[in-house]
Amino acid sequence: IASCLVGSEMCIRDRYKGDSAMKMRAGFFLFDKLANVTDQEKHQVLSEQEVRAYAPGLKEDLKSGFVYGEYMTEDARFTMENAASAVEHGALVANHAEVIELIEADGNITGAKVIDKYSKQTYVIQSHVTVNATGPWAQQLLENTGYQAPKKLLLSKGIHLVLSLIHI
Repeated sequence: IASCLVGSEMCIRDRYKGDSAMKMRAGFFLFDKLANVTDQEKHQVLSEQEVRAYAPGLKEDLKSGFVYGEYMTEDARFTMENAASAVEHGALVANHAEVIELIEADGNITGAKVIDKYSKQTYVIQSHVTVNATGPWAQQLLENTGYQAPKKLLLSKGIHLVLSLIHI
């Protein structure tokens, strides 16, 4: 849909005295498997000297490091491209619309009642398939509409800082 908005960057994770090499290797192994990376994108172990070649100012107790591929997106543009593609394929898309009720028939969710947050007008949307694609708000949506989430969501925040070697 918008491959121009997704890019791969190589990142380095440093490992210091006291850090578990086994845990880090296991983590990167899972990262590779879950991300379904290619052979060229799989993580690699770097020696202390190889890490210092990229980042010479790191602390003295550096032991080794890992280089791995990380994908980055332009989130807002990617979301808009997905919505535009959905419309091109026949979907109805609403922005600033809040689900206030899920519609159920014969034990299945068959749509939703939504309110336009600007006009305050409500709409009933019927569908063959209803997807709760609200991300971190999935549990809140279910609870606000009288349903119980199958699991409690544990929200986390990830951040990566990408700096030019000149700035380090």
